[in-house]
Parts: sequence; C-alpha cells; structure tokens
Amino acid sequence: MDVSATKKAYKQWKLLDSFVYNDSSSECNSCEYGKELRDYKGNIYLGQSGEDLYKGRGTMIHASGNVYEGYWDSGLYSGKGRLISFNGRIYEGEWLKNKPEGRGKLVYENGDIYVGSMADGKRNGVGTLKYRDGSQFQGNWHSDVKMQGKLTEKNNS
Repeated sequence: MDVSATKKAYKQWKLLDSFVYNDSSSECNSCEYGKELRDYKGNIYLGQSGEDLYKGRGTMIHASGNVYEGYWDSGLYSGKGRLISFNGRIYEGEWLKNKPEGRGKLVYENGDIYVGSMADGKRNGVGTLKYRDGSQFQGNWHSDVKMQGKLTEKNNS
C-alpha cells in the first residue's frame, strides 16, 4: 500500500462535505453492516454487504490511495457515489458497474470542472466544462470529445 498516496487522498477527503446517501433505488434493506474487510490487494472496505459481496452503502479505501464512498451492487460501484483519486480528481454522481454513468460532476486536478452526462466512464451527452481561467464550453460530448456547443471566453466574447 502506498502510504503517501493514501494520506494525500485522506486529507483531500476530509476537506470535502460529507457524502449524502440519498439514492433510494440503490438502498439494500436486507444487507448488514459488517466489520472492516481487507482484500488481497490491500484495499479496505467499510460498509454493508450481502451475498458475500459489497452491497448497499459503503466506503472503499484503495491501496492506490483512491477513496470511493457510495452505493455498491454485486461488489461494484453502482448508484450514487463519489470517487476521490489520489491525484486530486474527484467524481461525484451516478455509477454503473464501476464506471461513471448518468449525471455527475467531475473536478479535475487542475481545477477545471465538468458537470453533465457520462456514459461508460466518459463525458457523453450534454455537459458544461468550466475552465480554471473562467471560460467554459457548453454543449454536446461524445466519448470525451467536444462535438458541438458554445465556448464562452473569460471576457464573455
């Protein structure tokens, strides 16, 4: 386990607002809260489980330093969740099978922020990318590529 990466992600996680579990469609009423689980990769899981898999509400502290908190299904990120990467990237939104899928907010390491639709882990559909310098692109995306839309410069031109 990379201790420095884990410490960096933990410090970042502590600065964020608490994650709110409010996705009723992802709740697991039959799941139980268990003790801390560690896997062979050095990941630590705290939360609910069912059928010997991570299921319901839970937090995973990855050996890489990434931290995921949110809903799980069949051992995969599923439903509403937030991933805080050791490199500073944060994604909060909807997940399906460990990938961003649906509406979400992605904060990049450099301070740029994307808010919009995701598909298969990529920006896809309608979304807005606000650049750190104050300019923004608002429009359609396909597989992380800007398609058509409007770029507004910092000075509103």
